[in-house]
Amino acid sequence: MARPRLPLGAHGKVSRTEQTKNRWIAKARVRDLDGVTRLIKRRSPTGVVDKYGAQAEAALIDAVAERSAPSAGDLTGESMLSAVWQIYRAQLVADGKAPRTLDRYDYVAAKIMYGLGSIRLREATTQRLDIFIRTLNDNSGPSVAKTARVLLSGMFKLAARYGACAVNPVRDVSAVRTTPKASRALTVDDVQAILRGITTSTKELPRWRRQHGEPPARPSPVTAPRLTWWTS
Repeated sequence: MARPRLPLGAHGKVSRTEQTKNRWIAKARVRDLDGVTRLIKRRSPTGVVDKYGAQAEAALIDAVAERSAPSAGDLTGESMLSAVWQIYRAQLVADGKAPRTLDRYDYVAAKIMYGLGSIRLREATTQRLDIFIRTLNDNSGPSVAKTARVLLSGMFKLAARYGACAVNPVRDVSAVRTTPKASRALTVDDVQAILRGITTSTKELPRWRRQHGEPPARPSPVTAPRLTWWTS
């Protein structure tokens, strides 16, 4: 059975090896934000008595936490969409996008990463992306699907600008269309029901009472206006 893949930014089992007395080296494999798993090492800090290697392991854990996201110059056709999103989001922040907009983008990006995060740029065809957007439209609605299309388009524009892909495959993805709800005109019965509700309502008028005291007398239902309709 294949070993499960590490989550992005996570590390595997840490191994310790004693080199000399009280001097250790700690090693672990880390899956960086570009999706590539790398072996990193850290030694016991100089001048520290590290009897069992705990200091070396602590230095390793700190190094894992400090590993930065790849830069735009690191993008290639082998880069995963999760790495592209990290770079693209940083640019959105630098461009001054509003916090509420970023929150919305993060929400939609989580859905993109769930479906496409492990796809490499060279594997992201128009067909694959079109199927994803259509599925997202069916499962999450047109609003989410439209935002996802916008984000993917921006991500691939960035990748194309840095030579990681030849064209933007989102360009030919089908547009997300919504079916507007048909408007309905009020009928005579609707209008008369509204008027009856206004003239016979027993609910208080809090705003009027606050400003003017007691509300005005309500018209009697008998004298309430009636609509008369003529037909020629």
